[in-house]
Amino acid sequence: EIHAELIDMEESGIVKRDWFRLWPDGKSFPKLEYIIQSYDCATSDKTYNDPTGCITLGVFKPMDGGMSVMVLPGRNPIVLAKELATLDRMSNGRLLPAFGLGVADPQEQQAFGVERTKRAKIFNEALAVVRSCWTDESVTFHGEHYSYDSLRVEPKPKQSPPDVWLGGIAESELKRVGRLADGWLPIFYSPRISGMYNEWLDEGFARAGARRTRETFEICATAQIIVTDDRPMVMEMMKPHLALYMGGMGSEDTNFHAEVYR
Repeated sequence: EIHAELIDMEESGIVKRDWFRLWPDGKSFPKLEYIIQSYDCATSDKTYNDPTGCITLGVFKPMDGGMSVMVLPGRNPIVLAKELATLDRMSNGRLLPAFGLGVADPQEQQAFGVERTKRAKIFNEALAVVRSCWTDESVTFHGEHYSYDSLRVEPKPKQSPPDVWLGGIAESELKRVGRLADGWLPIFYSPRISGMYNEWLDEGFARAGARRTRETFEICATAQIIVTDDRPMVMEMMKPHLALYMGGMGSEDTNFHAEVYR
């Protein structure tokens, strides 16, 4: 049995019921482990924490720290690579970054300055630049959206380099995950349709330059747990969040989130 105590959520700028301290029933807890919910949306009617700031706390704990997930298109990949490399060194090599394309939200797209149709190409280039910053003595890269010549970026991360996990659940996203990522951080993962996921991931693994195979690839399926006696209140709290995903997040294509739930 797991118990949870809520800790000053509103005053701490933490999303309601998303910061818990956990411990086994009837046992003392010599240290506290915190789970901080972050959401990378520049505009919102709620208090969401910046993922980079959350990592700053997490990496100083004796555990791996990362984000779930950080929008990559629209960020300066050079500056981001330097920030994350610094955090990896400060944490003695415990950084585990995770990136995503972002949701189909007009306000978020406006904030990041990236058109929806261009996100994937920008993402691919930005990730290549970030990894080059971490591994190469100097960065030379020429793409459609980024171009650098003999750019020296320091410091290098403690890990050589850190693993990078990606989010996503649609077919095109899973093929990208299989080709570019070291691991997958899905939302609403269902073993019932894992065969569909595996087919798309395998296609990514088979592409030239793929980083992993099925045997070396990692998947972290998440489950949201809210400890409360007020079930109606939680249902009302969760409805807007579920509606965003069940509605396809603005996608004009197949709604894979809804398919998973069915």
